[in-house]
Amino acid sequence: MRNFPPPHPDELLYSAIARAGMYLGITSPKQLLDELFNNRKVIATLDLPSHISHIADQLRNTKQYSVDCLINRHTLFPLYAPFVQQEIRDKAIELMKGKAGGAVHMMLGVSASRIKAIHHFQACTQCIEAQIERYGEAFWKRDWFIPNLPFCMEHGSLFIYKEKPTDSRHHFLPLIESNLSLEKVSSITSQDSNILSAAQQLLQRPPLPSISFDQWSHFYRELAHDFGYTRGEHIKHAEIQELFLQHWGKAYLQSKQLLCRENEENSWLKSIFRKHRKSFSFFEHLLVWQTFLPQEKLEDIFQYINKIQPISVVKIKSSENDLDTSKQAEYRNLWQELVRKYGIQSSRSQKNGGAIYIWLYRHDNPWLIQFNSKHQMVHPTPPPRVNWHQRDLKYVRKLIYINQKSKDNLHTPRQSTNWYLMQLPEHATISHNLYRLPMVSKFLIRYAENVTEYQLRRICSAVEILFTNHQELHLWRIFRLAGLSKERLTSEAAKILKLSGFFYTDDSKN
Repeated sequence: MRNFPPPHPDELLYSAIARAGMYLGITSPKQLLDELFNNRKVIATLDLPSHISHIADQLRNTKQYSVDCLINRHTLFPLYAPFVQQEIRDKAIELMKGKAGGAVHMMLGVSASRIKAIHHFQACTQCIEAQIERYGEAFWKRDWFIPNLPFCMEHGSLFIYKEKPTDSRHHFLPLIESNLSLEKVSSITSQDSNILSAAQQLLQRPPLPSISFDQWSHFYRELAHDFGYTRGEHIKHAEIQELFLQHWGKAYLQSKQLLCRENEENSWLKSIFRKHRKSFSFFEHLLVWQTFLPQEKLEDIFQYINKIQPISVVKIKSSENDLDTSKQAEYRNLWQELVRKYGIQSSRSQKNGGAIYIWLYRHDNPWLIQFNSKHQMVHPTPPPRVNWHQRDLKYVRKLIYINQKSKDNLHTPRQSTNWYLMQLPEHATISHNLYRLPMVSKFLIRYAENVTEYQLRRICSAVEILFTNHQELHLWRIFRLAGLSKERLTSEAAKILKLSGFFYTDDSKN
């Protein structure tokens, strides 16, 4: 594609691609994908798009937009990158450069997070006026799509529209207000304003370093200690939660899906002050920092955490000669009795069982590991909950019925594998378990419609309509009714039409 428009400051890549299609007058979403990516399966993604190397290649003559520049300045990647491990961050960048297949959202924790990504369009009308005055056009600004914060820092509330990007997975929709219908207006609070200001610092700053799990664990333990929320090695989680509720309020936390129950053992707030074994979202980190460190700049916090060098605990193996042999024998006998009576896992929860286990773990570790390995409980493999053969028969019968019912209907959508599966109940389960359903798989291979077959069926439908209405079968009329053109027609379909000799004649002169 020539003359791809450079993205405006803080514009989403999604928006720049939509503007490119509008400039070139391309109304077909698939044709735009062909022009830009040479791939019709690219999904129009607002926050974390893929195939970014193709966009960088379109802008190579400007010498301003490298792949890293586009990722850091025109996507929401900077919101998630500092809070994941460095190897995950690097892998996510590589996937965003090329084909990601939805893996980036899973890798960065967006899919499983309590803080869900924005799945609808929203905009600030005052910002749109300023954009038109300055640039002569409006565009989707990435500040408007920060998860859980549907607000504009300068003007407050955003207008939320009914249209969703997911309504057409491949369609990049430009910001033209006349094409959008208003759904509601968000309302901003002072609490939202503080979090939004911090989130914008994440977007506007140069790429921040990734922090290791050990550094996060050390930082939050030190934070609790500095504010008096520890007792020895124990963290006073109940008091931290009470402070949290006083600072943010129950209603606000509930509106953000982050309210912790009083006796919830594994709440996100407790987990963030424990040893980190997974990443937390930017919003959860910012809530804690705004509670304890409201005056600190994010850049200073990251620099401090990055300098932390956690002390690695090295377990020193004790020599058997250094141990009290009578005490060693006593603890071994007690542990053996507990294991024979309750099993390894339950023994630690018995009276004095935990203390015995810890003593042996610290002072007699090789014997403990060897003994426990010989007394592991072998759990029998549970019987399968689903009779896949019976389910295979059931669904293949339904598919045959659907095929018989729709084979003479020339007006159905393309009868692809996905179309057939969507006609079935529990279609997601079936699609993920096709390897267990051999008859269903064979049916789909045999009867799923490819693009050529679909185009020919549309042409037949158009011919039927023209013939019924007693109109001449001109090629341009047929293509117009079928929604096709000679350029979009597959080579196989074109060959079949030529061989048929029925109406494939060049009547463009008429």
